[in-house]
Amino acid sequence: MVKVKFYKRIKDVAILYKINDISKLNNKLIESLEWPENMLMMGFDFKSAQLDKKKTFSIKVSSKYGGRVAYCSQGKGLKNIGESVPQAGIELREPKNFEELRKVHRKILSSYFKLAGKSISVKYKKLFKEYSEKYLKKVNPIVIVKGKKVVGLFAILNDKGASGKVYDTMAWHNLLPGLSSRERKSAYYQAAKWIKENATRQVAVVVDNFDPASRKFFIGLGFKPYRLIITRLDKK
Repeated sequence: MVKVKFYKRIKDVAILYKINDISKLNNKLIESLEWPENMLMMGFDFKSAQLDKKKTFSIKVSSKYGGRVAYCSQGKGLKNIGESVPQAGIELREPKNFEELRKVHRKILSSYFKLAGKSISVKYKKLFKEYSEKYLKKVNPIVIVKGKKVVGLFAILNDKGASGKVYDTMAWHNLLPGLSSRERKSAYYQAAKWIKENATRQVAVVVDNFDPASRKFFIGLGFKPYRLIITRLDKK
């Protein structure tokens, strides 16, 4: 029998519940729970979930909602990042200055919104943009480049979770489109190596359902899902 228990409200942004079996979540159950209209997100914390052979995890809910899944590393930092891969012309470097970081951030943000399409609402887009810009000065960033061209951004933010625990949160983990398979593998491997060298706490990340590449990357590093987050989408 599925059991759901209220957990926490996060200001006027989200309401969180705990659920004993995430696989039993459905639209009827969602609609039976309190979810104030002014709250953008509803979250469900769970202890474990079955990962399929392709190392993916997602829950099918109504097309009225957008979905995101929160993952965390097993323990502090990263233990194993796998075997090294050819560099393939991909390099990592620190931003030259904050102004360059702002430019790269705007470029990545634009790409993210384009990838998302109608999978996020106008309200969520506004909140996400405000949040990412607010904390930009506090992140530890690394820029991924191919020659002189910026092709990605990874960034760590020391952030307090709903439980009060401080995580090394992946504020950005994005590659721009246009890279070959070899280049993407190199970028992800080098990013994983950088995370391993820079993360000292347990690492947390939230991955959108429309971003299977990031989901595969983090699950491949041993991350485990612990929270499903849904948002209301704009009415058609």
